[in-house]
Amino acid sequence: MKNSIYDTLIFENQEIRFQKIAVFELINLHFGITDSAWILIDQGTIYILPYSENNFIGFYKILELNFEDFLNSFLVDQKEIIRYFPLDKITMSVFQSESNYWLGLCLNLLKALDYGQESIVYNNQNRNTTWISQENIHKIKSLAKKPSH
Repeated sequence: MKNSIYDTLIFENQEIRFQKIAVFELINLHFGITDSAWILIDQGTIYILPYSENNFIGFYKILELNFEDFLNSFLVDQKEIIRYFPLDKITMSVFQSESNYWLGLCLNLLKALDYGQESIVYNNQNRNTTWISQENIHKIKSLAKKPSH
């Protein structure tokens, strides 16, 4: 891991120490972790998402970054991004939102990270998929063929 950077914030009168994982300067968003939650600081607004959380809308705008800006924003080595960044949960959240736009961006990121994800297809087999474009269906099939990390 690159040099670990820890920071402290005050949230609802509690001091919370967290490890900074990424600083997405282009969208003014900071991402970190604690022992029990992901931390997002979006233009000064603090979001604490317990690891059991299923709502990852706050992460969606990260998907709009080009891949180079995405990678360069992380304070951890590229091989450790998947360890800290909740890509599986973001992907499932995108499927639940039934937004073809966000799904396309998410699939592009999965592909750029060379991240095969069988569970995308498995967990969404029984869902209504009429909202998914043909282009994204092909991306899903391509990713499902890759071994999962």
